Amino acid sequence: MAAKRQRPGILQGLVAAALRERRIELSHSLAAYALNPTGDAVHDLRVALRRAEAAARLFKGFPAHGHGREARRLARDLRKSLSTHRQREVSLALVQTLRGADPTAVEALARLPHWASPDPKSVVASGRQLGSLLRRWALASKDAPPGDDDLEALSRTLRRRLRKVRRKVLRYGIPTDRTLHRQRIAGKALRYELELVMELEPAADAIVKASRGFQEALGQAHDWDEARNDLALWRDELPFERRLAARPFLARLALERRRAFRKARKEAALFVKLLARTKLGKGWPGTS
Repeated sequence: MAAKRQRPGILQGLVAAALRERRIELSHSLAAYALNPTGDAVHDLRVALRRAEAAARLFKGFPAHGHGREARRLARDLRKSLSTHRQREVSLALVQTLRGADPTAVEALARLPHWASPDPKSVVASGRQLGSLLRRWALASKDAPPGDDDLEALSRTLRRRLRKVRRKVLRYGIPTDRTLHRQRIAGKALRYELELVMELEPAADAIVKASRGFQEALGQAHDWDEARNDLALWRDELPFERRLAARPFLARLALERRRAFRKARKEAALFVKLLARTKLGKGWPGTS
């Protein structure tokens, strides 16, 4: 019986602390973004939003039905609103690293209409709204008085959700051109959810560490792929003679993309192998 009475402190404290940490991280990244809504500030804000989204997905419905639903929607929508802006900056940076980068290509990328930046004031306002949601949710999680059955149900739910995203990463296996981005997103979800239960999950530390190289390699491959797609729009608008002249530049871009994809597949093979032999959810509260 004594062991059962300790369970509320373990899980309730974990949820409340995780939500509080996500709110603080979001607040810091919003402050940096408000000062300079470009570059690393955009990247850091998107990471904070993805982590808040992971918490909302993993802990949704605790301590009561509906908790986490609005926070997840707001975090996802706000992150997506920043995606094209961030991709523009990344594509421009990659193209400018290529030897003999074509100035007209750089100019064309900067003018692509689908890269319009969101209003920073609107982003900050929505981010503060999300922070308020996370704060109220953390307080509700901390103050709720669930019984042992509720906490065992929460434990089962968390384990089930972690195993589901683990299976999703494994299902993709070695990424292809079609599956790489989806596997990258699934890998991020697994990493950020495991970061929330580090004190409960013995395997979390090893998986999180291994996922960093996996995530970086797949991210690089995705970025080169996006740069290629955007430059294809520039190429298609060129007169025939200019297309011929642009071929060496585009060939270098294609080469970098192939290199990035080879590295991504290598890192994915290592990560998938580790994940396949690692079981999640053993020894948690609510397990026999």
